[in-house]
Amino acid sequence: MNLIFCLMALAFALMGMLIRIGKAKFLLGGFVRDIKKKERSYDMDLLCRFVAKVLYMCAVTFAIMSLGVMMNVKMVTWAGIVLFFGVMIYSAKYTEDESRFRKGGETK
Repeated sequence: MNLIFCLMALAFALMGMLIRIGKAKFLLGGFVRDIKKKERSYDMDLLCRFVAKVLYMCAVTFAIMSLGVMMNVKMVTWAGIVLFFGVMIYSAKYTEDESRFRKGGETK
Protein backbone atom coordinates (compact mmCIF):
# COMPACT_ATOMS: atom_id res chain seq x y z
CA MET A 1 0.00 0.00 0.00
CA ASN A 2 2.86 2.34 0.79
CA LEU A 3 4.29 1.83 -2.68
CA ILE A 4 0.95 2.83 -4.23
CA PHE A 5 0.78 6.02 -2.15
CA CYS A 6 4.37 6.91 -3.09
CA LEU A 7 3.73 6.27 -6.78
CA MET A 8 0.57 8.39 -6.68
CA ALA A 9 2.46 11.23 -4.99
CA LEU A 10 5.15 11.08 -7.65
CA ALA A 11 2.57 10.92 -10.45
CA PHE A 12 0.71 13.98 -9.16
CA ALA A 13 3.96 15.90 -8.70
CA LEU A 14 5.11 14.98 -12.21
CA MET A 15 1.79 15.98 -13.75
CA GLY A 16 1.92 19.27 -11.85
CA MET A 17 5.39 20.00 -13.19
CA LEU A 18 4.40 19.13 -16.76
CA ILE A 19 1.31 21.33 -16.63
CA ARG A 20 3.23 24.19 -15.04
CA ILE A 21 5.77 24.26 -17.87
CA GLY A 22 2.99 23.88 -20.45
CA LYS A 23 3.80 20.42 -21.79
CA ALA A 24 0.60 18.66 -20.69
CA LYS A 25 -2.22 21.12 -21.35
CA PHE A 26 -4.46 18.24 -22.44
CA LEU A 27 -4.88 17.43 -18.75
CA LEU A 28 -6.66 20.76 -18.24
CA GLY A 29 -9.79 19.20 -19.76
CA GLY A 30 -10.45 17.64 -16.36
CA PHE A 31 -10.80 21.07 -14.79
CA VAL A 32 -12.56 23.07 -17.51
CA ARG A 33 -15.21 21.80 -19.90
CA ASP A 34 -14.63 22.53 -23.59
CA ILE A 35 -11.10 23.81 -23.00
CA LYS A 36 -10.40 23.86 -26.75
CA LYS A 37 -13.23 26.37 -27.33
CA LYS A 38 -12.39 28.52 -24.31
CA GLU A 39 -8.62 28.57 -24.76
CA ARG A 40 -8.65 31.97 -26.51
CA SER A 41 -10.61 33.72 -23.78
CA TYR A 42 -8.80 32.14 -20.82
CA ASP A 43 -5.53 33.20 -19.27
CA MET A 44 -3.87 29.84 -19.79
CA ASP A 45 -0.86 30.71 -17.64
CA LEU A 46 -3.12 31.48 -14.69
CA LEU A 47 -5.10 28.28 -15.25
CA CYS A 48 -1.92 26.20 -15.57
CA ARG A 49 -0.56 27.65 -12.32
CA PHE A 50 -3.81 26.87 -10.49
CA VAL A 51 -4.01 23.30 -11.79
CA ALA A 52 -0.33 22.72 -10.95
CA LYS A 53 -0.94 23.94 -7.39
CA VAL A 54 -3.89 21.57 -7.02
CA LEU A 55 -1.80 18.66 -8.29
CA TYR A 56 1.04 19.57 -5.91
CA MET A 57 -1.44 19.63 -3.02
CA CYS A 58 -2.66 16.18 -4.09
CA ALA A 59 0.94 14.96 -4.13
CA VAL A 60 1.43 16.24 -0.58
CA THR A 61 -1.73 14.49 0.62
CA PHE A 62 -0.55 11.18 -0.85
CA ALA A 63 2.85 11.72 0.78
CA ILE A 64 1.05 12.21 4.10
CA MET A 65 -0.86 8.97 3.53
CA SER A 66 2.42 7.20 2.76
CA LEU A 67 3.97 8.62 5.91
CA GLY A 68 1.04 7.31 7.93
CA VAL A 69 1.53 3.82 6.51
CA MET A 70 5.29 3.95 7.18
CA MET A 71 4.76 5.08 10.77
CA ASN A 72 1.89 2.58 11.15
CA VAL A 73 -0.37 5.35 12.46
CA LYS A 74 -3.82 5.15 10.90
CA MET A 75 -4.78 8.62 12.09
CA VAL A 76 -2.11 10.18 9.86
CA THR A 77 -3.25 8.10 6.89
CA TRP A 78 -6.86 9.14 7.43
CA ALA A 79 -5.80 12.77 7.81
CA GLY A 80 -4.19 12.50 4.37
CA ILE A 81 -7.37 10.99 2.92
CA VAL A 82 -9.53 13.75 4.40
CA LEU A 83 -7.11 16.40 3.13
CA PHE A 84 -7.22 14.84 -0.35
CA PHE A 85 -11.01 15.09 -0.47
CA GLY A 86 -10.76 18.64 0.86
CA VAL A 87 -8.41 19.56 -1.98
CA MET A 88 -10.82 18.02 -4.50
CA ILE A 89 -13.78 19.97 -3.09
CA TYR A 90 -11.74 23.19 -3.03
CA SER A 91 -10.65 22.79 -6.65
CA ALA A 92 -14.20 21.99 -7.79
CA LYS A 93 -15.64 25.04 -6.04
CA TYR A 94 -12.86 27.35 -7.22
CA THR A 95 -13.08 26.34 -10.89
CA GLU A 96 -16.89 26.51 -10.86
CA ASP A 97 -16.67 30.29 -11.38
CA GLU A 98 -15.11 30.50 -14.84
CA SER A 99 -14.58 34.25 -14.64
CA ARG A 100 -11.56 33.65 -12.40
CA PHE A 101 -9.53 32.51 -15.39
CA ARG A 102 -10.71 34.94 -18.10
CA LYS A 103 -8.19 37.25 -19.74
CA GLY A 104 -8.25 40.88 -18.64
CA GLY A 105 -11.25 40.46 -16.33
CA GLU A 106 -13.71 39.73 -19.13
CA THR A 107 -17.12 38.63 -17.92
CA LYS A 108 -18.21 36.69 -20.97
